[in-house]
Amino acid sequence: SGAEDGRPLPRSPGSRGREIARDYARVRWGTGHFSKFQLETLFYIFYNMPRDTLQAYAATELYNRDWRYHKDLTLWFTRASRQEGGGEAGQKGQYIYFDIHEWRKKLFHGVGGGGAAGGGVPAESEGGRGGAG
Repeated sequence: SGAEDGRPLPRSPGSRGREIARDYARVRWGTGHFSKFQLETLFYIFYNMPRDTLQAYAATELYNRDWRYHKDLTLWFTRASRQEGGGEAGQKGQYIYFDIHEWRKKLFHGVGGGGAAGGGVPAESEGGRGGAG
């Protein structure tokens, strides 16, 4: 059997499989399905599909969930809350960030000599909704 224009159909997508799956996902999912994804899934899409429409969808959903991207630190932040282990710190301007090396949320202690463990707080307006890069 072949395509309607007479060309034979490929047996498998081969190296284009990922691209085809991505294109299908863009059409089928839209942004609505991203609200159903777990946080870790959104971070996976954001960090592993740079400059892709799906990255923009993931970024939009993270933003909708009150996460903010810091362009200089290339990390996502949200305000700490009592439920996330912030305790009293949740009311004192503490932030949670998603650590891409340990693949989990962690309390932010500022920028300093130790990466994400020093003495500053990210400006909430820093970075807005944009993607990496």
